[in-house]
Amino acid sequence: MSRSALALVLGVAVAATPALAQHRPGGKQGKRPAAESAPAPQPMPEDPLAPMTIFNAICHGGGMRFSADQASAVKIEQVAPDALRALAETLGASGRNIAPVTAEQAPNPIYSIENGATYLFAPTAKPVAGAPVADSCLVAWRGGDDDYLSARRVLFPNSTDIDQPLTARPSAHFNGAMSASTQNDVETLNLAAYNGWIVLRSTPLAKKPATPETPGAQ
Repeated sequence: MSRSALALVLGVAVAATPALAQHRPGGKQGKRPAAESAPAPQPMPEDPLAPMTIFNAICHGGGMRFSADQASAVKIEQVAPDALRALAETLGASGRNIAPVTAEQAPNPIYSIENGATYLFAPTAKPVAGAPVADSCLVAWRGGDDDYLSARRVLFPNSTDIDQPLTARPSAHFNGAMSASTQNDVETLNLAAYNGWIVLRSTPLAKKPATPETPGAQ
C-alpha cells in the first residue's frame, strides 16, 4: 500500500500500517535496525478486541481480522463527543471545555468496535491538506486508570513511575483532561484522556527530502 493507509474491509482483514510495521520485530517488511529507539510492542491482552490489542495489532503490528458483527463503519458524528474531545487534546487543545475534533480535522475512515465501546481511526488513503489527524492511526475507548497506565507504557516504556496509581496524582486523574506525547525514530505518539475517554494515537514522521549530493572538487 502507498502511504501509511489501512485497508479495512469488514468481515475480511485489517492490514498494519506499513511505515511502522517495518520497524517492528516480525513486521512484514523486516526487523527494526538496532540503532532505532522506537518502543517494542507491548504484551497483548487476552481479549482480542481490547483497545491495546487493536492498537498494537493495527498501528504497530501485522494486521488484524474483524467479523462484520464486531466492527462497522461510522461517521464522525456518531463518535462519542468526549472521545473527540480527547482526540482534540492530542492536537494541543486543553481545558475542561474542549471542542470536539471535526470531520475537517479528521476525515479518516472510522470504525466502531463492539457497538461503540472502542473506535478505530484509520489513516486516509491520500494526504489531506489541513487535516492534522488524516495520516494518524488511533484507537479511542472509555477506560480507567489501568487502561491509561497501559497506554502510557507505550509512550514511556522505560519510565520508573508509570505504575504509580493515577489517583495518587490528582492532576493526572483519568476523569480530568490530560495528555502526553513522545517521539521516536519512526512516529509521534500521543495519549490523551477526557472525562473517561482515552485516545492513543500514532502518526508516522514525515519523510525528510533527500539531500542532493554535492559534486566533489575536480
